[in-house]
Amino acid sequence: MDDELKLAKENDRGIRAETLLKDDLIVEAFATLKENYQKEIFKTKLNDDEGRKHLWLSYNTIEKVEKHLQEVMLTGKLANEQINNKNF
Repeated sequence: MDDELKLAKENDRGIRAETLLKDDLIVEAFATLKENYQKEIFKTKLNDDEGRKHLWLSYNTIEKVEKHLQEVMLTGKLANEQINNKNF
């Protein structure tokens, strides 16, 4: 029963992550932030290493959030397959 409950939770989290990844406002926010960080990094002065570092970290944080949500979504899909095939 514990495995079944764990799979159900993973499936639920996967559905929620997929909903977020398909939400127009989230998609727009990620795209806008990444575009802004890219533009701003090219506007930094030659000696502004700290500014570039901050922008690079910000950009990569967005990438990591997206990747995490994608991983949660895929884990949920795998859990759903296991539930449907009763492989737990």
